[in-house]
Amino acid sequence: KELYWKGWLLNFVNHLLIGFPMFVVAVEVFAKNDDIPATAMSSAMDILWVICVHSTLYYSLHKAFHESPQLYRYHKFHHQYHTHIPPSSANAVHVVEYTFAYGLPFLVAILFRPLHSHNLAIVSWIMTITNLFVHTPKLEKWYGANESYFYYFVSTKNHLDHHRKQKVHYASPTLNIDNMLKSLQTGSSPKSD
Repeated sequence: KELYWKGWLLNFVNHLLIGFPMFVVAVEVFAKNDDIPATAMSSAMDILWVICVHSTLYYSLHKAFHESPQLYRYHKFHHQYHTHIPPSSANAVHVVEYTFAYGLPFLVAILFRPLHSHNLAIVSWIMTITNLFVHTPKLEKWYGANESYFYYFVSTKNHLDHHRKQKVHYASPTLNIDNMLKSLQTGSSPKSD
């Protein structure tokens, strides 16, 4: 029970004391002027850009948190959720991990391609919802039962497998960088595996 209470506390701290101020800074400092309307195409490209940058940087940082003993000490709390993995474990991470692996990729993405604040809000919700999906065991049979449909997207099955084994499936919560790299290295695709 103590693990789950601490997880809820970290959710509160991470979202309200770190995530919200980071979002405000991103909107106030890096966002485009909302007086100039965004087109549907530019909004789609902005959102896709952030998802691609976030997925790539998160993958790299998450893998580093596993491979470096100095960084793993900040990540090990999250992996205490390996048997019973509730959706609340999605953001039950050390504040160092939340800041660098969860928040920094957003800031890097919008530093290179400023977005309208509403697009930043949309992509934040996409990441939040998919992060909850991949940490919800009841979705494992549905969201990832047929891996070929989800080959280029992180499935609940992939991510829960990561929680159980820790040395596989570093990508989360949207684009499956593990499988994309595998496809690039081997030339394989979901149909040829």
